[in-house]
Amino acid sequence: MDVKVRDPSGTAAFLSEALGWCFAVDEEDWRQATKITIEGYRIGRVSDNSRPRKALGWETPAERRHKILAA
Repeated sequence: MDVKVRDPSGTAAFLSEALGWCFAVDEEDWRQATKITIEGYRIGRVSDNSRPRKALGWETPAERRHKILAA
């Protein structure tokens, strides 16, 4: 499961208290998403959508249009 939020720390605090889930930043993920575990089993991650990041070499449709119009 991928939980996309704008407040990862607030979401982690709430879900930890409400459901007993554990949260930790996944250092191996290029987005540095927060992984969610229950009793050591990974069940998902929390992605920070307040500062969206994109993979290298990928461009948004707006960037593509800008390149076309600038040419």
